[in-house]
Amino acid sequence: MLKVKLMVLSVLTLVYILNNEGFAAIADGWVLRQISNSGYINEYTTLDISGNNCVWQENNNKIMLYDGNSTRQISSGTYLGDVPQISGTNVVWSEYIGGHYQIMFWNGSTATQISSGTNECYYPQISGTYVVWHEYIGGTRQIMFYNGSTATQISSGTNEWDGPQISGTYVVWAEKYQIMFWNGSSVTQISSGTNSCYEPQISGTNVVWREDKYFGGGGQIMFWNGSTATQISSGTNPRYGPQISGTNVVWFENIIGLTPQIMFWNGSTVRQITANVKRKENLSISETNVVWHERPYGYNDITIISFYDGNTVIKMAELVGENHDTSLSESNIFWTAYDENYDCQVFLCRPGDTPPPTQPLKGDINKDNIVDFKDLAILASDWLKSGQ
Repeated sequence: MLKVKLMVLSVLTLVYILNNEGFAAIADGWVLRQISNSGYINEYTTLDISGNNCVWQENNNKIMLYDGNSTRQISSGTYLGDVPQISGTNVVWSEYIGGHYQIMFWNGSTATQISSGTNECYYPQISGTYVVWHEYIGGTRQIMFYNGSTATQISSGTNEWDGPQISGTYVVWAEKYQIMFWNGSSVTQISSGTNSCYEPQISGTNVVWREDKYFGGGGQIMFWNGSTATQISSGTNPRYGPQISGTNVVWFENIIGLTPQIMFWNGSTVRQITANVKRKENLSISETNVVWHERPYGYNDITIISFYDGNTVIKMAELVGENHDTSLSESNIFWTAYDENYDCQVFLCRPGDTPPPTQPLKGDINKDNIVDFKDLAILASDWLKSGQ
C-alpha cells in the first residue's frame, strides 16, 4: 500500500508542477504575479521593460503595457512590425500605416506617428522622449533621431549599418563593421578600424561591443568610456553578446568544454559568475544585477532562470518549456511562461512584493501568494493522512 501511495504521490508531484503557472520553483524571498491574461501570446514574444513597466506584443496586432499596476492595450492598428520598446511610460513601435511601416510613439496617454513620408521605418529604440530608428532612404538604411518634436537624419553616405542603440541624446551603431557614436550634434568613429566590430550597446557615454581580432584571438570585448576604447576581455576564447549598465558589462564566453559562461566586468576587473555546462541565453543587466536562462544540452523541457545580485548567483525559477523571454530592470524580472491552461503569459517576479497577484494562484494552499513546494508538502501530507 505504501508503495502505491508513493507512486501516486510522484505522479501528483509532476501534475502539480505542470499545472501551477508553469513553475517548478520560485526562489525564497521573491514573489510572483501574472500580469497578462490573454488567450494568445506567441511563445517567442519579446519583452522590454523599464522599472516596473513592461511592454509586449499580443495576438500579433496589439501592443500591451503594464504600468506597475494594471495592463492595457495602447495600440490601435491592425498590423505591427518590430517589437515595442519602452523607457519609463514612453513606448515606441513600428506599425503598417498607409502601405508603409511607420514609427509610433506613446507618451503615456496617446499614440502619435513620429515618422513621415513613404519610406519604410524599422527597429525603433527609445530613451526618455528620444527615439532612434532606421529608415530606407535612397535605397540604403539611414538612422533617424527624434528629439521629442522633430525627426532628423544623423547618418550619411551609402554604407549599410546595423543596430542603432540610444541612451539620452547619445546614439551608437555599427557601420561597415565599425562603431559610430553620435553625441547629439556630430558623428565619430570610436573603433580602431583594423578589426570587424559588432553588437554595440550604450549606457550614457559608455559603449561596449564585440571586436573580431583576427591576429590576436577572436571575439574580444571592447569598452569605450567616452574618450578611449579599451579591451576588457582576455585570452582567445570566443566572446559574444555584451550588455552594459553604467560601467558594468556582462558577456558570454566559451571557456568550459566550449560551453558559454558569463563574465562580469565591474569597471575595473573581470569576474566569471557561472561555471557549468548548461546552455545559456537571454542575458540582461541592470546596475549590478544580471539575469539569464540556463538549459541542459539535448532535449529537456525545463528552463532555469538565474539571477546574479552582484555577489551571488541565485536559482530564481524553473519554467516548464524552452521558449521564454526574460528582461530585467533594477530588481524587477519579467518573463514569459505557460500558465495552468498552457497559454503563454507574462509574469513579474521581484523581492519583497506583498500585494496579491492579479489572479489567485491556483495551488497556493498556504495563501502566501507563492506557489512552491511548501504547498506541495501540505497537499501531500493531507493526502497521506486521509488514508486514501
